[in-house]
Amino acid sequence: MIARLHAMYQGSRVMLIFLVIIFLAVDIACGAIMVIAIKPIVGGKLILSGIYVCYYNYDGSFQLLNSMIWMLNTIWEALALRLSVWVAV
Repeated sequence: MIARLHAMYQGSRVMLIFLVIIFLAVDIACGAIMVIAIKPIVGGKLILSGIYVCYYNYDGSFQLLNSMIWMLNTIWEALALRLSVWVAV
């Protein structure tokens, strides 16, 4: 995505730096949120009629943190779409 947008902006160095900084900020934030989200996950196993069954408990606010990751990725995609439409028009 970054390479395509960089090419669409005729190899603009400023645009490349902007895209890389935004992309790294979104990815680092998503990684940090994911580490926070999976930290309180507790796994275990049950034996039901001789069959091993794995289960996971999500303690804390896993759904909220997971939705934050989705929002950050959606914002990145929307920004990339807006930049590509802006240069095409």
